[in-house]
Amino acid sequence: MNRRGHCLPNNALNWALSFLLKRIHIVFLCLQVLVVSKAAGEEITKTVESGCSVSVLSQADIGGGDTESCVGQCFAMVGDALSYLKKTDCSSTLISIGKGRYREKIVLDLPGLTLAGIGRDQSHIVHALPAGAAASYDRDGWGTPGSATVTINASDVVVRNLTIENDFDFLRNDGLEKNNPQREASAQAVALLLDSKSDRVLLQGVKLASHQDTLFARGKRAIVIDSMVTGNVDFIFGSGQVWFENSELISRKRGKAISPGTLGGYISAPSTQLRDSYGFVFNHCMLGAEQGVPDGSVALGRPWHPTRNFSDGRYADPDAVGFVLFANSVFGAHISKRGWTSMRGTNKDGKKTLVFAPESARFFEWNNRGPGVHARTQREREFGLENGGPAKSNMLDILRGYHVADWADGMKVLDAGSQRME
Repeated sequence: MNRRGHCLPNNALNWALSFLLKRIHIVFLCLQVLVVSKAAGEEITKTVESGCSVSVLSQADIGGGDTESCVGQCFAMVGDALSYLKKTDCSSTLISIGKGRYREKIVLDLPGLTLAGIGRDQSHIVHALPAGAAASYDRDGWGTPGSATVTINASDVVVRNLTIENDFDFLRNDGLEKNNPQREASAQAVALLLDSKSDRVLLQGVKLASHQDTLFARGKRAIVIDSMVTGNVDFIFGSGQVWFENSELISRKRGKAISPGTLGGYISAPSTQLRDSYGFVFNHCMLGAEQGVPDGSVALGRPWHPTRNFSDGRYADPDAVGFVLFANSVFGAHISKRGWTSMRGTNKDGKKTLVFAPESARFFEWNNRGPGVHARTQREREFGLENGGPAKSNMLDILRGYHVADWADGMKVLDAGSQRME
């Protein structure tokens, strides 16, 4: 009945009940949204509160009006997104990259930056530049670091789920005769440079692709996990401290013919400073090869002594005593029976007449398996650390502790990776 004592018609009663039920349902949904937002969206909320988030989409997506995929501001190039973020006051930043090939050369120099693609087969940052044409991009006029497609020069940078590539045509160049005027003499083509200000860098689910000098580490600490690095000549090199976990190292074929029994590839070329206790650690990795790479034609590494200026001349750095450890990994048949090899360096007379043997470096293997593992017990000898005694079976725990000191996120990543691989 209504307030005057008259009965409401049935359709009015139905309408009133329906109205109340809808309001109750809406309130219930709102409560659900609040609960879900708190439980499942906590990380997104933290990102919005503590930093800035932007998106990079292909020109086709932006031109087609696909702004629903945008998080925050939307850009067509990673470089444009970086320029925008540098003008903001953010404690941390996120750049989300959509599907596409973004042909550009970029420098990530914002501390706390996360660069995240949607998968290494879908999000690509690509550039083509050899060292011979890249000197102007480096502060010291050195073409090798100047050739990098992506440079990281800040601390606490995270890169996930994308491919970084330098697609300079190395194979064609490598196949040309040395006296061919079209041949580029300095064919190093870096995909990723970890520069001098980089520290606590995490690369997860990434692919780094080039041929010669793919990953140049001349900063401090980095972790490469669940990833792939491809190349053929010294494709992981430098003085930095990089821990590789659960990753693939894929040796690529050369453009020139490789004679049977000779080396055509080198996985690592460390220039670790003697004052540093370690350099490159490869734990639970797979050493594979492209089709066309001959068996026994790839060395695990060779000692690189960069040419530097000293008070008495310019010559190979005697304190660059490289460190590499391969542990718990699988070696393909392409790995040489010798395992390691020597490398030439510059003498005081300016000629490359110095020869640095692998025995003079800190090269180690431990608990590996596969057809590329051979009897090299001299490389499994015990070694000492500056802050501890001799270590062998527990060396990984000691090195892990060194690597993730004051790096909480690094500790979590490596602990999770170790548990997954056991």
